[in-house]
Amino acid sequence: MTVPGAIEVIAHVAKMLPEMVVGAGTVLDTETAQRCLDAGAKFITSTGLVMDVVEFAVKNGIAVMPGA
Repeated sequence: MTVPGAIEVIAHVAKMLPEMVVGAGTVLDTETAQRCLDAGAKFITSTGLVMDVVEFAVKNGIAVMPGA
């Protein structure tokens, strides 16, 4: 999420290349996680252990890789 327009890029790539596994990085809150999921992200990462994001991912069946 450090790149301007990241969610739009995720949506574009997910739509144009449905066979590609697209993810989102530096996801630090559940609102952003939801937007990434809605855009087509299949996994999310964060720079630290953000339990709200981990719980969101588990609840929604999406892979999550928190930094620690």
